[in-house]
Amino acid sequence: MLNPDGVVNGNYRCNLSGSDLNRQWPAPDAALHGEVAALKKLMQGLAREGKLVLFCDLHGHSNKRGVFMYCCDAAAAELPALIARRSPFFSLANCTYKCAAHPQGLLASPARAAARDLVSIAGCLSA
Repeated sequence: MLNPDGVVNGNYRCNLSGSDLNRQWPAPDAALHGEVAALKKLMQGLAREGKLVLFCDLHGHSNKRGVFMYCCDAAAAELPALIARRSPFFSLANCTYKCAAHPQGLLASPARAAARDLVSIAGCLSA
C-alpha cells in the first residue's frame, strides 16, 4: 500500500499532506510525495532488470462507483476481461482503454499514464 497514513485517516486518495498521490506522478516532491518518488525509483530499477511487467494502481475513483479498470490502451485489455469472467461485481462496460489528456494538464496526469511513460510497459492500469 502506497498511502497507509492517508487511508488510516480516511483519505483514500490523499496522503497526510493533503496531496492526491494519483496526480503527483509526473513530478513528485520528495518531501510531500515521498511515497511516489520512492516507488518510481523502484519501478525504474525493476524495469531495467526486466522484472516489471504490470503496474496496477488500485484506488477509489473520485466520482465513480463500482469495480472497473482504466487501461492505457487495448494491449492491457486481457486482465479486465479475465476478472469480468470471474466476478459478478466487475463491470467490463465501465472499463476504458486509453489515457486521455487530463484537463489540468501534464502535471495532473494519472499514475497509470506516468508509469507507462516512465517504464514503457503496456500493462499500466488503474482499478
